[in-house]
Amino acid sequence: MQFGGIYEFKEVPCPLCGYSLIIPVFPGYRISSRCPRCGGVLYIAVGRDGGIRIRGRSYLELVKEEVLRIAKENINKYLEIGGKIYCSYCGYALEKPKIEVSEENGVIEAYTVCPKCGGKMSWVTQEVSRGTQIF
Repeated sequence: MQFGGIYEFKEVPCPLCGYSLIIPVFPGYRISSRCPRCGGVLYIAVGRDGGIRIRGRSYLELVKEEVLRIAKENINKYLEIGGKIYCSYCGYALEKPKIEVSEENGVIEAYTVCPKCGGKMSWVTQEVSRGTQIF
């Protein structure tokens, strides 16, 4: 390793998809980056001894988290305004709606299922593709 103004670069694999990333190596280097192949968020840190630690979170995981957060915000705002949430199919009053998140055909949806009739009330729907920005 050289640390006198010229950095050594190392090739490291993405922990999610194995794509080769080239990063500068010098003590204390930390960065959050995105993998160009899978879109996962990578947290890269180089220790004082030159050891490299990489951990990653998949893009889909991040989008699901964001969809769930927005759905909770929507429900809280709705409860502040109306006090209760009613099923749009049977009129059953839901006191604490349970939010479920599903991913199907590139669409992530946060919804609540009515315990009485089984009706599905959607809170947030987000289409996910390779170039999608997270909200």
